[in-house]
Amino acid sequence: MIDNKVTGVKKMIKYNFIASCYGLNIQTTLNRGTKIYEDIRLSNNSKQVQTLFASPFKNVIGSLEYEQLHKAPYFYANGALENDIVFEDDNVGLEKLSDFIKRVQVFTNVLWLVKDHSINTEMCFIEYQRDKQNDKEVKWSSNSRTSIYLNSHCKRVDTIFSINEIKKGLDYFSTLSEDVDSFKDENNQTTYKAKRVERMFYFLQAARNQSYIPNRISVFVTLLETLLSTTNIEVTHKLKERMAWLLGDSFEQRKEIFKTMGDIYSVRSANVHGNKMPKKGDSTEKLEVLSQKIEEYTRQLIIKILTEKEIKAIYDENNDNKIDSWLEEVCLGKES
Repeated sequence: MIDNKVTGVKKMIKYNFIASCYGLNIQTTLNRGTKIYEDIRLSNNSKQVQTLFASPFKNVIGSLEYEQLHKAPYFYANGALENDIVFEDDNVGLEKLSDFIKRVQVFTNVLWLVKDHSINTEMCFIEYQRDKQNDKEVKWSSNSRTSIYLNSHCKRVDTIFSINEIKKGLDYFSTLSEDVDSFKDENNQTTYKAKRVERMFYFLQAARNQSYIPNRISVFVTLLETLLSTTNIEVTHKLKERMAWLLGDSFEQRKEIFKTMGDIYSVRSANVHGNKMPKKGDSTEKLEVLSQKIEEYTRQLIIKILTEKEIKAIYDENNDNKIDSWLEEVCLGKES
């Protein structure tokens, strides 16, 4: 933790937040940056770093971290706070930093809905400034995320995103961020009555953090159960059937999804129960294929839930009976 505590009279303070974005390749210069959420922007313009952060910042965070901010895309935010309690109370300042980090992490995970990637944000920094009798006081804090997201092959590689793909991610983010806002109650405490979409997001983060493919597949299966299971009866069959009907546009497609989900579920069962991997998953190559399949199926399902208003409304209501009734109608072939 970098911390230079300074006390003084109550004044409006300015803040600057910044965090490198690893694994993202944007071939177009974003200049001031693309707005992600409120005052948070994504940019790859190194000159913006020099504009926002004066020379003391480089000495505080270290030259290696500072140089990285010039090499890769980064998230940043700048603004002003009327109440300078952040300046006096380290915990309040860290909560502000934590909120920025949470938003950034949500967005990088939402980009996964656009396509597979291993984009990560690790070290994050925030700088506060206020004037005291014409003298500037400066304070810094830092934090980091321990989760390292990997692609479906459990590898870290750079992924090119076009501006249109970034914008597509923003469309998903605007929908999902409303659910993330409700992760905490009015006392800013994590709730344990999360709706299915909220719980899905937690599992998505956990799954993408797995470096062992059978574990990764297992967590993705749990994610799908969170979205599609309403009872603990015939879970395996229901999951295969519901995925097939929700994602398949023809008999052949539904048949293929049903079969593949069976292979995926057998890997999950063997992994969590300590059994030998089944024939369909007894090599790295076979497991990678199944990993790609379940991630693509999961991506399609989440997009369907987030973007089709009638379905999203059912999940927002969080009524198991209505979800079960809707899924039953889907599997009976009812036309929408």
